[in-house]
Amino acid sequence: EGVASGVDAKPTGTKYENESMQEPSTPSGGGNISTTQKQALNILSKYESAGAGGYNAVNQIGTKGGRGTSGFSGDFRSMKQHGGKSLTDMTISEIMSLQAERPGMSNQEWIRQGRLHAVGRYQFIGGTLPGVVSRSGIPTSAKFTPEVQDLLALQYLKEAGIGAWIGPS
Repeated sequence: EGVASGVDAKPTGTKYENESMQEPSTPSGGGNISTTQKQALNILSKYESAGAGGYNAVNQIGTKGGRGTSGFSGDFRSMKQHGGKSLTDMTISEIMSLQAERPGMSNQEWIRQGRLHAVGRYQFIGGTLPGVVSRSGIPTSAKFTPEVQDLLALQYLKEAGIGAWIGPS
């Protein structure tokens, strides 16, 4: 409860495309993310992507109620299917396309095609990312930069609290 209080990530007036800043701006454009917000994001990433690629972390299939994976799990740039491309250089739309459900597709085919389940520093899954993006006001044409990932995580943290993430809970 204390982690989520005071977190505001409604992006207005911030330029998102082609930005990759070390210390993201607040959504209102008035300075950097607060120390409390940075601490919350660092806690999330410790459990979700530390050692697995950070802002470029992905996994292909979630297992064991979100505590396990199947297929590739690690830094997206190491996935042979995507030729070393960085997740942070892709648009949100491109990522959502790779996460989109394909009824009837086997896990083996999902893996072969390089499709994704959880993405980024905060491991957004395909069923969550579109809604958070929509509610945040960030266009799907924006790149999935560290700044955008941070803003989306703050948005979702504000909405759902820390319990929405499997790792920290």
